[in-house]
Amino acid sequence: EQEQSSIMEKTYNLLIAYLEKRDIKEAITFLEENRIDDLKLLSFYRRTNKIEKSLELVRKLYKQDGNIELLAQIAILEFEVAPNKEEILPMVVKKFEDVLNVLDNHVYQNYLGYILIDYDLDIKRGIELINKALEKAPNNAAYIDSLAWGQYKLNNCESAYKNMQKVINDVGLLDDEIKKHWNKIKECK
Repeated sequence: EQEQSSIMEKTYNLLIAYLEKRDIKEAITFLEENRIDDLKLLSFYRRTNKIEKSLELVRKLYKQDGNIELLAQIAILEFEVAPNKEEILPMVVKKFEDVLNVLDNHVYQNYLGYILIDYDLDIKRGIELINKALEKAPNNAAYIDSLAWGQYKLNNCESAYKNMQKVINDVGLLDDEIKKHWNKIKECK
C-alpha cells in the first residue's frame, strides 16, 4: 500500500511538472480540482499574479499548520492587495515583527525595513533591519536601494547617492521605484 501511494505521488509530480511546462493555467486547474499540493498551487498563483487567490490559500494553510513563514507571506500579500496601505500598516508591521522574532530572514528584514522607511514609521529601525539583510546578501540591489532610501530620508545625502549609484550601475533605471528614488536622491543636498 505504501509503495502504491509512492507511485501515485511520483505520477502526480510528473503530471504537474508536465502541465506546468505546457500550460500553467491547466496545472492550476488540475491542482485546484485535486487539492494534492497546495504549496505548489500557491507558487503557481504567485507566478501568475493571482494575489487574491494566493492570499486566500495562504491564510488557509497558515490556519492548518501555523508555519511562521506563511505569516510573512500573508503580511506581504495583504500589503500588496490593500487599496489603502496606510490603514493596514500597523497590522502588517505587527505580523512582520512576529515573524522576525522567530526567523532571521533577509527578505522579510528588507521588506519590513523598507515599509518602516517609506511610510516614515521608524526610519532608523528600518535601516537597522536592512543592514541585517545586507549582512546576508551584500550585493542585493533591492536592499541597497532600500538602504539608500532610508539614508535619503535621514538627509544623509552623500551615502544615499553612493548607494543609489551602485543600484543604477547594477540594475539600471527600468524600475519605477528605483527611478523615483534616484531622482529624489540626486536633488538631495
